Amino acid sequence: MHVRELDELLSDAAFRVADAAFHMLYADRPFLYAFQLLVSRRVRQIDLSAYPEVFLRPGVLRRPNSLPAWVKRAVFHRDRGRCQRCATDLTGVAITNETIRIDHIVPLAESGTNDPTNFQLLCEKCNLDKAASIGFDEQRVHTYW
Repeated sequence: MHVRELDELLSDAAFRVADAAFHMLYADRPFLYAFQLLVSRRVRQIDLSAYPEVFLRPGVLRRPNSLPAWVKRAVFHRDRGRCQRCATDLTGVAITNETIRIDHIVPLAESGTNDPTNFQLLCEKCNLDKAASIGFDEQRVHTYW
């Protein structure tokens, strides 16, 4: 009797909750890491011949030419302007000569994606040290307060 009304109510609720849920999950780096590991397993299974323009070789996606500014800003703000390996302040307030690197948490070489949820903020030294290894340091998850 009220199926249509309930369906409209649920559709409206899902629309309103989607952004809030994404913001909460985007801030949860351990969740993103686990999610990206699942995604990388799926990427390894995709047939290269189905998407030759997307893959460099089987299981390895092509690197984008550049990242959109909004992705860089989102990663910078989510990671609170700190290197996610050594916690160096990259805001430019305390130290002004650090080079900011936006790094793949699960590298492309390990079937990682170019999805915004697979990036983290690193200083240049940590980025060079990490190279193409999977790099997630759970202790770098900081609360806002």
